[in-house]
Amino acid sequence: MKNVLLSGFYINEKFTPERLQELKKTLNLHKIYIICADCDMASFREVADYVMDTWDAINARYEKYPINERPLDERRMNEVAPYGLETMLMMQRMRHHEIVEEAKNFYLRQLKYWSSFLEENEIDLFISHMIPHEVFDYTIYRICEARGIKTLMGAVLTEYQDDPRNARFYHTDIYCRDKRLVTINDRIKKEFNDSEDIPLGEVIGKRFSMYCDYADHYEEHQNRAPLAASRAFSLRRFYTAAGKPIKTMVSRLVGKYLTDRLIAYYNRYAEYPREGDRYIYVPLHLSPECMVSPLGGGLFADQTIMVNILSAVVPDDVLIYVKENPHQAYFGRDKTFYDRMIQNKNVRLIREDTNQMSLIRNSIAVATLTGTAGYEGQYAGIPFIMFGYYVSRYAPGTICVRNEEECREAVNSILEGRFPKWERKDIRKYLRFIDEVSIKEKDCTDQEFAAYIKEILFWDETSSELSQ
Repeated sequence: MKNVLLSGFYINEKFTPERLQELKKTLNLHKIYIICADCDMASFREVADYVMDTWDAINARYEKYPINERPLDERRMNEVAPYGLETMLMMQRMRHHEIVEEAKNFYLRQLKYWSSFLEENEIDLFISHMIPHEVFDYTIYRICEARGIKTLMGAVLTEYQDDPRNARFYHTDIYCRDKRLVTINDRIKKEFNDSEDIPLGEVIGKRFSMYCDYADHYEEHQNRAPLAASRAFSLRRFYTAAGKPIKTMVSRLVGKYLTDRLIAYYNRYAEYPREGDRYIYVPLHLSPECMVSPLGGGLFADQTIMVNILSAVVPDDVLIYVKENPHQAYFGRDKTFYDRMIQNKNVRLIREDTNQMSLIRNSIAVATLTGTAGYEGQYAGIPFIMFGYYVSRYAPGTICVRNEEECREAVNSILEGRFPKWERKDIRKYLRFIDEVSIKEKDCTDQEFAAYIKEILFWDETSSELSQ
């Protein structure tokens, strides 16, 4: 490898210039290009050959970073053509969606710049500290994928309780389809096939116990945070992330008013669960978010498509229970979002103060894109129909679907008792797998981090040698 482009790494998360220098030595890199926070730029200039401010990339402010930009042509457009809609939906994060023409121009600006940048600087490795989910880094990822440029990205693991940012797992495919993950997961299943005691690390072991307690004593657990407080947090986070800190009472009031109006519309149609109903539970994701786009995968960034498919495949005596996310604010939703779901006669919107685990335990199955609710249900023996892509696809009780036929077969297998059973020891095997493929970034040494990255990048070559 010669030239690497890095994105999303921050010194306050222990990715220091010294760690970057160790990575350069371990991977035998020639040139380093890094997109980082403004406050880290001076420090990274000591090691990197090129530094760009993340906010400039997010907002396509490339005047300070001139390159020889090549015109967009059919070849360059075709590299990302399958992901155009998905990329446009990502613009909701920064509100570039407000005017269609502006959104189109913004998308083409990002595409033109990064297509040329990767060519001009002969980038042959792209490493992102997180799942690419802004327009600029997602565009980079898809271009690299089309050109055969190696990619690597980190993902925060919710399976860790005390500090989720302390543990990440890196993988090469955004949809977690790496051969390495498949192989390690299969090995652990075989290794602990007959074992009742699967050892886990301290943190992830506590997480396992917490989920078991939550599933077994759900009546004692109320919804995790007051709805008003959750939404206030979402509003603050959105304005800060968009570079628009809430400095005036007017801004706060406008955001609260728009959110309250949206949720009031939802509550106009929402109802409490009815005893005796048979249903599939669909907890909606916070949107826009990474777990929806890109991990929802293409069209499913619009969650009404998932609900409509479920509505079409279930028998007449099964309902679809849909519950809004407690953090959802006015951006990323409108009234028509709910209208498109309740047009289906078997879809019910559920009151937000209904206990989450109660809904899970009394359901036939949980269906989401990638959400934690599906994973929670597995502790209670409830199947998880996953429409998106995430590492929990390897967890027991998960069935991945992407179209109507696959969804119908999943639902039928559950209703007819053909869906494979699992025990909590199988969940421990999954957690053992998570522990093995992840790294504790803040606790490891620079040498350990660099060795971990090298192992993943060259895993195919190494595993081939071992098998011989």
